[in-house]
Amino acid sequence: MKPSAKTGPPRQKPLLAAQLTMLFVIALMVRIVGINWGLPSPSRWSPYHPDEWQTFTSVAQLDFFNGDFNPNFFNYPSLYLYLAYIAHTLAAGLGWTQPISNANAVWALPHDIILCARVVSAILGALTVPLVFLAAREIASLRVASLAAILMAFAPGHVQHSHFATVDVPATFFVALSLWLATRALRLRPAHEYSCGGAREYKRPRAWLLWSAFAAGLAAATKYNAVLVWGAPLVAAWLLTRNTANATNANVEQPGIEGTRKSNAKINEKKAAKNEAAANLKRGELASTRDLSTRDSSTAARSANAAATSTATRPRLAMLLMRLFVAAIGGFLVGCPFSVLNFGEFWGDGLRGGVNGFAYELLVHPRGGSGEIFQHSGNGWLSHLAFNLPFALSAPITILSVLGLAAWLKNRFASARARFVHGSNSAAAKSDTNFANASDTTKNDDAARDDARAAWPCAAFTLLYFFALGFSQVRFLRYTLPLLPALCVFAALGARFLAHQATALSPHRMVKTNESIANVASAILGAASGVLVVIATLDVLWPLTHDDPRDQAAAYIRAQAGSATPIAVGLADEAHPLWFFTPPLWPQSAPPGSAISTAQALATAPRYKLVFAGLDAKRLQAAKPLWFLINEFQWRDKERLRDADYALFSGALNRDYEAHSFRNRSPFTLPGRIAPYDFLYTNPEQRIYKRRN
Repeated sequence: MKPSAKTGPPRQKPLLAAQLTMLFVIALMVRIVGINWGLPSPSRWSPYHPDEWQTFTSVAQLDFFNGDFNPNFFNYPSLYLYLAYIAHTLAAGLGWTQPISNANAVWALPHDIILCARVVSAILGALTVPLVFLAAREIASLRVASLAAILMAFAPGHVQHSHFATVDVPATFFVALSLWLATRALRLRPAHEYSCGGAREYKRPRAWLLWSAFAAGLAAATKYNAVLVWGAPLVAAWLLTRNTANATNANVEQPGIEGTRKSNAKINEKKAAKNEAAANLKRGELASTRDLSTRDSSTAARSANAAATSTATRPRLAMLLMRLFVAAIGGFLVGCPFSVLNFGEFWGDGLRGGVNGFAYELLVHPRGGSGEIFQHSGNGWLSHLAFNLPFALSAPITILSVLGLAAWLKNRFASARARFVHGSNSAAAKSDTNFANASDTTKNDDAARDDARAAWPCAAFTLLYFFALGFSQVRFLRYTLPLLPALCVFAALGARFLAHQATALSPHRMVKTNESIANVASAILGAASGVLVVIATLDVLWPLTHDDPRDQAAAYIRAQAGSATPIAVGLADEAHPLWFFTPPLWPQSAPPGSAISTAQALATAPRYKLVFAGLDAKRLQAAKPLWFLINEFQWRDKERLRDADYALFSGALNRDYEAHSFRNRSPFTLPGRIAPYDFLYTNPEQRIYKRRN
């Protein structure tokens, strides 16, 4: 009878479906809370998130029913825009959108499209959690998989960006999908394990790899640099073809029962030879010269087998890699067809000094940075590791993930070295089979796994993506989000590794006692990790469920001003004075790249008169506006870089004006923390200065 493709007892599919559904529901609930934050409204016609206006304008240009699939915007790929358009079309068809009229068209349509796009982000963000569970389950036990999924469900950076109509969370979903498919391919049992070769020896794993490559193409069609997840199916393909070639060379070329019999006979011969050698050693009859000759012959046999394996692997691997490339290209073209249909617009004008298209986003922007935001921010890799990831995951979980990855890599290198020196049957060479389940004493665990090699796709993508990420001069926290699925898996493995170390340090020698210590240590670490990420997530959700500081500031000015008119106002940004950082005294904003001018926006609230914009002390003293408004987006980097002109301006401002500050103080925030730029989107400090005299 043909063995199952899965290890262990048969899976309880209804229980697995219930687990996945529960994880999805929990993750979705966290991501739906506060999803209305910062949406366009009658008093504010643009969203507070600076990138969502571009999402709206691109989706609004699509018209599938009339054959218009071109968003005319390629700084981001098209797949997420297509999904947002489909979601808005379905919502409109079901009557869930607002009726559009001349009175509300200026804000109602942006509101509905952006909200539908946010729902897409929330759903894909929630679906990422079951994928993390499935990927971790292929590598290790049910406990490890559950912890990895919980960490992903409450990862604060991922939760926050799941509320936004941007590409980062959807790209992370497709990355997680590709990683799970590649990991699953490594865990399938190919036919050579029970029939000694044959044409079907890796047919099923190959199909999963092709789907993994296709998902990598979809990830690239959502966010360009997510194409690096294509490395996951490549690594899995290499491991599969190598293992298949090893098995084919080790066994007789005859397929079926005869091949199995001869393979078993060889195994019996090896066991008999080992027993005879042990007996000879015990009697002292084994001469050192004979031992040396045996070792030399064994080394030569291993070298010959390695050469034969390499020769057998090359053509099979080359063919599989070609198919994986075609699958990835197919996935990308499904999600971004105008990369071929209108290549000129897709490529854009980035190399000619413009800011549009693929060339700018991937070749120009990463080198040029984002103004003052990341100037003098140090090494890119250290910046992401020590600053962004501790906010995206929380600091303890980041440490756990690095520990888990380091322990896994150490184990893999030790196993490879032992395999090279002593052969594949040595205990040291098989140590990788015990890493994922170290100290996992759960009995009757249908999810238990015994092969840490399945973590190679996650490790390969993590190292490759992080390596590439460090070269960019643009270092937003959201750029680390595609790493989170793999890092949550390694964080869970790191917790398991620490639990194993607790048993190793135990003075008790009884197995049952050590098992109890491992279980207690594992439970404590898992609970502590879960509590930490939940607290960090509450910190993220707090400002989403309270009035935005900019709304609070606008209400304060209206209340203080009373019926007076006109009201002289000064703003900090001279180039784009009315944008997402401005309190909505004027309902219309004028985002960069839009067709709306500052004069048109100011005309929507003539009661407020803009008399000065900039950070110039002399001009401030000459204009003497009654109110001056400045947002944390505008002053934080000036203070960090110790800008001399801003220091003069700040001195004049504090001398002549009385300051009022607005910010939502979450009870879960640690004091003194400087948050990444992304975290300011939902909770920037808004300062209002009123002239003293």
